[in-house]
Amino acid sequence: MAFQPTPNGILAVQQMYNGADIWQNHFWFYTSDPTDTGVLQLVADTLSTASYTELQNLSDTETHLDYVRVFDMSQEGGAYRQQAGAGWSGQSSGDRLPPSLAIGVTHRTEKRGRSYRGRSYLSGFGEASMVEGEWAGALKTAVLAFFDSFQTDLGELGHYFSVHSGYHNGVKLTNGVLTFVLLSEVRSLIPVHQRKRDHRP
Repeated sequence: MAFQPTPNGILAVQQMYNGADIWQNHFWFYTSDPTDTGVLQLVADTLSTASYTELQNLSDTETHLDYVRVFDMSQEGGAYRQQAGAGWSGQSSGDRLPPSLAIGVTHRTEKRGRSYRGRSYLSGFGEASMVEGEWAGALKTAVLAFFDSFQTDLGELGHYFSVHSGYHNGVKLTNGVLTFVLLSEVRSLIPVHQRKRDHRP
């Protein structure tokens, strides 16, 4: 597949694993200079810290953050950086949920339509985070705090969490388009997350 540049775009790839199960979350950001490796490093470190602070204690003990890598997506063959420190391991003991069960988060922008709405799926949590078939309030609060933390910290420095659109009305765009995220909402029901495996930009 041909590379699709995204002007001002950087992509953060957060890779997690639990035993043989590996999954990734992708987070897009708008920044004035995506070729600045200092910015790539900052975003990687900020995301790693936010996930450790907000999600580690609710993640299963067999769930691990492998890495956060941030890529310059404005040009083919752009640079990338990885978080400076090691990953982390979860702290929630007890029975674990399969990583295919994920808490869904919808990201809304100022524009309506599927091209301007994003979703993230976070998994790796224990049964203690589920109550009567729904995610517990403590987990919902922690997940929203995770997004709010990095979105606020990076936004204040001019690096804006965004929804990426590569297609519009079924047609592939010449360049990817970024639209700033204004609001993130947790979905109560438990979706089954089709995990990305070693999907690299």
